Amino acid sequence: MINGNIYSINNISEIFGYKGGRIMEGPIKNQFNAAVPTKVSMWTKVKNFLLQDITIELTPKQEATFRAIDDFWHQEITDEQAYSFLFQKIKF
Repeated sequence: MINGNIYSINNISEIFGYKGGRIMEGPIKNQFNAAVPTKVSMWTKVKNFLLQDITIELTPKQEATFRAIDDFWHQEITDEQAYSFLFQKIKF
């Protein structure tokens, strides 16, 4: 009994967001004063800014250039091609 309130293990686990050894889904309820908004941390603001959905619309020319660059970076290179490029004879 704390401050006239009776707390059981189940009640305490629900207050702290745990149930059955697993974290409960959803936000933790504000048990003290519902009029006070929960504080949004700086990390949450940064995370929401960095992980927001981005939509990019390209013109047909930009899309063709992007596709050519993407195909260049993801082309298949065999071991023989890499070896012949790295150990080619150089003439001075």
